[in-house]
Amino acid sequence: MALIETTALLEESGATLRAFVHGFLPHLEIVHFVLCALSVREDFSWHWGAKRNPLGSWLFTATRCLAGPIISYFLLGYPPLILSLTDTIKLTKITVIWALVFYSPRDCVYAIFEPRTTAREAFVLLKEVQRAHKVYLGWADVPSADSLTKFVSAARGAGNGLIRNIQQIAMGTGSLSTTNEFIHPSTAAKVAIASAAAFTFIDVNRNLTYLVVVHTVIVLKAAPIAGRPLLGLR
Repeated sequence: MALIETTALLEESGATLRAFVHGFLPHLEIVHFVLCALSVREDFSWHWGAKRNPLGSWLFTATRCLAGPIISYFLLGYPPLILSLTDTIKLTKITVIWALVFYSPRDCVYAIFEPRTTAREAFVLLKEVQRAHKVYLGWADVPSADSLTKFVSAARGAGNGLIRNIQQIAMGTGSLSTTNEFIHPSTAAKVAIASAAAFTFIDVNRNLTYLVVVHTVIVLKAAPIAGRPLLGLR
């Protein structure tokens, strides 16, 4: 009886968490856009000098921010760029964030979010919550499809790494042998794939699975920040 009550309580907690994260998703999306812009700036400036090439840095930022939809639409047979770039609200948010990260006075915005700062690490943890929810939404988008299609759609959480590989090769700072997500998957890709597998193949209440997945990805990401990486993930 106690086990049944505990399970019911956990399922209710999972439903509450899922509803809360879904309502908070526009803010988590901004967190994601900020981290993508920071990542592009750090990659782009290293080789080309982002401030001398605003069109290129904006294009790279936009495609990296929208990497998940672009990859999932492509894999599911939809026109990826057309569907991804028709959301003017998202593009406006991305453009404002890009301008602040790349061109704020005295680089004050980038200074706040430099690597290892408290703000950057807090955003990284929030990003993992958003990643887990994106994986869940990818799984829920195709409820009548087979497991493989669900898995492919849910794996949209790793799209950013795939797009980044292409961009690094275009900039001449990466190669297929050293930065290929399929050969050397990043921690983000591993977490996204594991989360997708949990949602797709574990036949239990979806709210309970959601609760476990979100808490697990937060712990796996927080451990390296605290200096105690788990399972070799960093």
